[in-house]
Amino acid sequence: MPTAKNRINLTVDDDMYMLLALVAEKKGQNIGTVSLALLKDALEVIEDEYWSKEAEQRLKSMKGKKKLTHAEVWG
Repeated sequence: MPTAKNRINLTVDDDMYMLLALVAEKKGQNIGTVSLALLKDALEVIEDEYWSKEAEQRLKSMKGKKKLTHAEVWG
């Protein structure tokens, strides 16, 4: 039965495969599920790093300018 999800084929070395298999066994999941969860976590870290840098740049560009408080914006 076809799936609507996209597939990615990965080739990993023996050490990586063994580590993924150990994590999968410990969690009672298959290697694909564990791999997908790890990829999602890694992408979240990359996204967090991006937005952190973006926030730092915005704060630097606001140096000397009046900043609004949370209550002023959302209150």
